[in-house]
Amino acid sequence: MSQEMQQRVTRPVIAGATGGTGASVLAAAIGGVDHGVHKGSDRVHLLVCRPWMTSLYAAEAVLGRYARAQAGLGQHVHPPVLAVVADLPRQAVSRAARARLRLMEPNTSGIVHVPFVAKLRETDYVDDLVAQCRDNPPPRELGDFTQAMKKIIVAVVPLLVSAPAPAPVDPAPYYAAPYHAAPMHLAPFHAAPMHPAPFHAAAMHPHPPLSPPAAPVPVAYPPAPAR
Repeated sequence: MSQEMQQRVTRPVIAGATGGTGASVLAAAIGGVDHGVHKGSDRVHLLVCRPWMTSLYAAEAVLGRYARAQAGLGQHVHPPVLAVVADLPRQAVSRAARARLRLMEPNTSGIVHVPFVAKLRETDYVDDLVAQCRDNPPPRELGDFTQAMKKIIVAVVPLLVSAPAPAPVDPAPYYAAPYHAAPMHLAPFHAAPMHPAPFHAAAMHPHPPLSPPAAPVPVAYPPAPAR
């Protein structure tokens, strides 16, 4: 890269298509700006996702906004590089995910697969660990990860060269037409008067008084026999 180009290069902006994609780790590894989760019209150089279908769909929605800005709105917008971060050791991308990535690839500036690194889940000092990628040679457990970072840098650098600021990307989802709510005309509400029916208490009939106890009946005993 020429000295003039080096002077025009800025730090890459990195965002995740969803939460938990590993965008912060990649930002620390290549010295980029961690932009969190992609929102609305954010312009990023590296978009990060997982090889799950839900994460790929979210990434496809973001890339679709760039494609629509390029084609429909006539804006000169370079799409981001897509990093697909594995979340299992030696994880193979499923057939459905590979097919989805093939459909997404024309709307990217390149796709880089990032391998799983177990030590990233076993340390509290992620920044210090990924900084070892810059060592020569890097630690053995970071060898494949370092190669992936080099591929990302090669793909991202052309996007960092300063150029006339493009118009912002259309923030509307690529799969939804603009929604214009029709005005609502509600008829005035007139509460009907309430006429409660009169309340007539039912007549109460108390129980009749108890009869007095009957007088005892004298019992006649036979006379005792004479002695």
